[in-house]
Parts: sequence; structure tokens; C-alpha cells
Amino acid sequence: MKKQTRTNIIRFSYIGATIVVLILIASFNEDFDSIPTVLSQLNIFWLFATFACLVLYWLTDGWLLGDITSYMSPSQRLSYAKSLKIGLIGLYYGALTPSSTGGQPAQVIYMNREKIPVGVGTCIVLVKFIAYSLTVIVYYLISMAFMGDYYYQNYIGIYWFSLLGFIINALAIALVVLSIVKKDWMIKAANGIIAFLHRIKIMKQPEKAQENIAKTIEEYSAAGKYITQHKRRSVGSFFISMANIGFLFAITYCIYRAFGLDDSTFMTLMMLQSLLYTAVAYFPLPGAAGASESGFYVIFSTFFSKGLVVAAMILWRIMTYYIILAVGSLIVVFDELAIMRRQKKAAAQITEE
Repeated sequence: MKKQTRTNIIRFSYIGATIVVLILIASFNEDFDSIPTVLSQLNIFWLFATFACLVLYWLTDGWLLGDITSYMSPSQRLSYAKSLKIGLIGLYYGALTPSSTGGQPAQVIYMNREKIPVGVGTCIVLVKFIAYSLTVIVYYLISMAFMGDYYYQNYIGIYWFSLLGFIINALAIALVVLSIVKKDWMIKAANGIIAFLHRIKIMKQPEKAQENIAKTIEEYSAAGKYITQHKRRSVGSFFISMANIGFLFAITYCIYRAFGLDDSTFMTLMMLQSLLYTAVAYFPLPGAAGASESGFYVIFSTFFSKGLVVAAMILWRIMTYYIILAVGSLIVVFDELAIMRRQKKAAAQITEE
């Protein structure tokens, strides 16, 4: 209980810190005082559309998880409600951890509570991650094809960070492919690199690192084999992922229209959001705090008229980050309370017998 309390204190402290960061970034803008007035004048229809895109993002995330589970673990198929719950929990823990690294382990734990073995659950979230990485790559490549020169000329720093994000996603896909066709070679190569790092005194525990690398490669290999065995279903999962991320990106356009603006097209703002997302996705702070807000301000300050971009940034951040923290924390708390009630009831039945 003490450990859980300490963990909750750390989580809520970080959430509070990100709110402070958001307020500080906004407060340095000369239009900060006008934000309440601007927000009160939002177009209700487009504000509703913004919420609709957020909800559809959550719903398609649960659909994607359930779809992958249905062909990777048909004997332990999850109901849509459970898939949605586990998906939201993954988004919640991803929002609380650097580079969203906590989302997948949390989903494996909660799937295990639904009788899905840890090994199978790990493969499921890896396939989901592969679909996600491929989706981000596709959106980014489309964006670069149409607006790459514009990015380079106007957002040079974000441009290079986006290339780094693209490379990380591409490496994830390459790792899957190599894990299928050259698994033993990859393990040997990784072990050689680890041994070299140990010799030059950079790595102190090479055996543990080699064990972890071998385990990771085995997991990617298993996930890759599932994909090759279910090619058509995997393609379907990819298209669900495209819709899923598309709804997330569309939030920015809906916010843009909510402020009464219509000069820029839906596709332009979608591509700009793809640039921002790829640039900050692996920023090593939970929720990419600081980078997300700054990146939004830099990219969209020329698309939102003067006095609106800070208010738009705050609304965007609330929609894409703080709401999932609020909803996710409620789901986690109520789920833990439900487990405690079941355990208490089971213990009472044993006592009566």
C-alpha cells in the first residue's frame, strides 16, 4: 500500500508539474490575458467535433487491440468493453512515462488478468506497436512528400527532430523484419556490440544486457511470425491503426475550425500535425512535456491568427493529454476497487465454507 501511495504521489506531482509548464509557456505570451475570452467564443459545433474525434480515437484504439487479440489469441478473445478499457489504460500509462514506454507493459499486465498469457499478451502489444509505427511512417512520408520543403524552410529544428522520430519508427519495423529472417544473426551482432561496450567500460553487466536483448529479439520474432501467418488480418489491423491515428491528428483541425478559422485545408493541418507528432513522440519526458507545447506554438502560430495560438495550444493539450490522464486514472482506480471487492468476497466465501 505504501508503494502504491508513493507511486500515486509521483504521478500526480508530475501531472501538476506539466500543468505548471503549460501555464508558464502560455503566460509569457502577450495575449495570455485574453485566453478566457477567446475560449468562451468557440464554435460549439466544432468543439463537439473535437470531442468526437477524441472519443473516436479511444474507440478505434480499443477496436485495434481487440482485433489483434481475436486472431492472435482466439481462445481468450476479449470483449470490446475489455479491449477499450485495456486500451485506455495503455494510453494512460503511456502518458505518464517517458516516450510512452509504460503503456505496453501495463496492457500486458491487464490482459493477463483476463487470462491471456504474458507471452501472448506481449506479442499482441508488439503487433499493435508495429501497426502504430508503420502508421506514423506512412503519415509522415505523405506529409514530407507534399510539404517537406516548407518544413525545412520554416521549422528547421522540428524538421530534424521529426527525421529522428521517423528513423526510430523505421528501426522498429526493420527489427521485426530482421528478427524473422535473420534472428540468430541479430542476436550474435547484438552480443558482439554489448561485448565491445563492456571492454571499453561503458557497460558493466553484459550478461544481463545480452539476456534482455535476446528476449526482445525473440519477442519481435514471435510477433513477426504472427503477422506473416495472418497477413490479411494484419493489413486490416494496419488500416484500423491509420483511422485511429487519423482521428488523433484531426483534433487539431477541429480546434482550428472551432476558433472560426477556415483558410487552411484539412489535409494541410493533418500533415502539420503529423510533423509535430513524429518530432516529439520519443521525447524523453512523460507526455513530451515542453516539447509538445513549444512545437505546437512554433508550427501553428502562422495558421492561427494573432491572439489565438496560445488558447489553441492549451485546448489541444487538454484534449490530447490531460483528459486521458483524468479518464485513465478513474478507470485504474475503479478497476482496482473492483478487484479488491472480488478478492474480499472470495475470502468471505472461503471463511464461510
